[in-house]
Amino acid sequence: MRSTIVTLVILIFSSLAHGQDLESLRCRNGASDKYSSASVTEALRMAESGGWWSFAETNIANLGDGFSVAVLKTTGRSELLNPSFVRGYLVLAKAAFSRPEITMCTEDRKPDVTIFLSDYIRDHLTDAQLVDQIDSVKRFIMDRAKDERLDESLKPAH
Repeated sequence: MRSTIVTLVILIFSSLAHGQDLESLRCRNGASDKYSSASVTEALRMAESGGWWSFAETNIANLGDGFSVAVLKTTGRSELLNPSFVRGYLVLAKAAFSRPEITMCTEDRKPDVTIFLSDYIRDHLTDAQLVDQIDSVKRFIMDRAKDERLDESLKPAH
């Protein structure tokens, strides 16, 4: 009985350690698809057409700023300024920062690339309504990122 319990405890701890290894593998610079480019491309297609599903929302929320990195890697310059693309991008950019606590890679909790890309799009648009939407989403993202930094500062030091 005792050996069964010891074996079970060892298995539980080894699986937890394995989970941490998977997270660090995903966040390393050499990860094969750190930014889930295929998922981002598919989610953008759905968002552009007005569709949405919760699985995509969770995947995008896991990415944080990595979402915008994937957008830059997979989207052409002319498409970035297409109004339907911009609307879809804004929905997903907001989702990417809606729950920073589940963003896998700590560095992707800071919206540096997302703010840069949003500013680029904003500077090249003439549609006042889209510009207002960009400003609104940027405020939301910056507030969420600020909240995350506050949450981090409240955690006890190790």
